[in-house]
Amino acid sequence: MLRALFGSTSLPYALRRGLDESMAVHRRIARKIAGEVSSSNQASKAGGTTSANPNSLVQDMAHLADTQIRYEAEAKLLRMVYDNLRKSIHG
Repeated sequence: MLRALFGSTSLPYALRRGLDESMAVHRRIARKIAGEVSSSNQASKAGGTTSANPNSLVQDMAHLADTQIRYEAEAKLLRMVYDNLRKSIHG
């Protein structure tokens, strides 16, 4: 019974995996953006041309926002699943 509620084929498990994946994607995009901005700042301080592509930066920021929305939706769904489970246990 517990495997049906929390095992690898359960909805909570899939939602938790989705949260983990969203966090990993979010971190990867954030590191990419930070690297682009950092290299751009270093180049401008050295008097060189900036290497950051503004279009790429805008796309990365949009992808970051999309990932954040997905994470919040998965977290809300997981919270609802746990709330329903809690209500079932307490009657």
